Amino acid sequence: MIDTPLQRYCYQMDINCLNRRLKEGNPMYLDRDYYYSMAIQTQPEHWNKLLLEEYKFRANNKMNVVFSAYGGQGSGKSLSMLENCSILGEVFNVPFTVDNVVFDVMDFNARIKERKARETYFLDEQNLGNIGIMSRSNLLFLADYEDQLRITQNNFGYASPELRDHSHFFIFETYGIKRDSKGVPDLFYSLLWTKRHIDQCFVPRGIVSFKSIIKSNPEFYEQYQKKKMEHIEHLEKKDLSTLNEMDKDINEILEGHLKEIVWLSEKGFKVVNKGVLYKNVSQWIGTAGYSTKAFDILIANIIDKANKKIVLLNEELRQKKEKEKLELLEKKRIEDEKQKYTDEFNRKYDVNYSYEQIISFEKSLAEKEKQKT
Repeated sequence: MIDTPLQRYCYQMDINCLNRRLKEGNPMYLDRDYYYSMAIQTQPEHWNKLLLEEYKFRANNKMNVVFSAYGGQGSGKSLSMLENCSILGEVFNVPFTVDNVVFDVMDFNARIKERKARETYFLDEQNLGNIGIMSRSNLLFLADYEDQLRITQNNFGYASPELRDHSHFFIFETYGIKRDSKGVPDLFYSLLWTKRHIDQCFVPRGIVSFKSIIKSNPEFYEQYQKKKMEHIEHLEKKDLSTLNEMDKDINEILEGHLKEIVWLSEKGFKVVNKGVLYKNVSQWIGTAGYSTKAFDILIANIIDKANKKIVLLNEELRQKKEKEKLELLEKKRIEDEKQKYTDEFNRKYDVNYSYEQIISFEKSLAEKEKQKT
């Protein structure tokens, strides 16, 4: 059902795109070039006005706003969405505070149990490549929360390093930053994506701009930074504990199952296939104590340490082969010397003795000489 200002506007965009494709005989083609072109041509002020109109409509019609922002580290996704949350707080008449900023799903779960109607919440998911270990099962929790918050008209947004598949209508992709002469952000630009009505595919709509809270609300920014650093310190301690337990598991696995982790190929020792290793480690220690991300790290560390052991094993193997090679060469040299001596003896005395017969003959001669003396 198309019943909000933004949905109506975007639906007309989709109809225009569809008519364009019908004229070209390819109505099912997703013409992203058309959408990108329209998004770039339209000024941010136009979309800012339309977005604000959308928020007001939802606030006045028992609806809420669920959104996400994604982009790389330092792209401004968190700071821009904090300003977006502040706008929602004003529109829904419940000011957005730093108390409603959370950094993991468990904290968010505790926070919304005490929620008030029409409040706005922001989950600032940290980059998994740098800090924290987050279970992929959190995505299921997020989907559940979206349904719960809709009933009480609570707005919910989150920032993520990657685009996630959710049922919400608004996605903000970081697009650019306008800075002052000192390099401090003035404005954050985001590309707004929404779903097409005809096929529910996300498409870019237009560029919106958000004020920088660093300047517009420095006190809020300081509170946010303090809370974020406290969370990071907590994660680092938590991860250190996890890593200590992980090291213990890794050492036990390598000591007890090294022969099942490495195998001898024609070119030397190698680690078994990663899929096999995943299955074996799951059976050896289970997965209850690990999130998916942590288990991936566990496997990576097992492979890394196994490869270090393989270096030693391959060196031992190389030395063993080298020793065997030298022994064979020495054996061949001795055999060649024996054969040479045998050939010379037989030619000299016109006989056909073996090396052993020659040695026996020479010993008997030496005994007779000894008896004479």
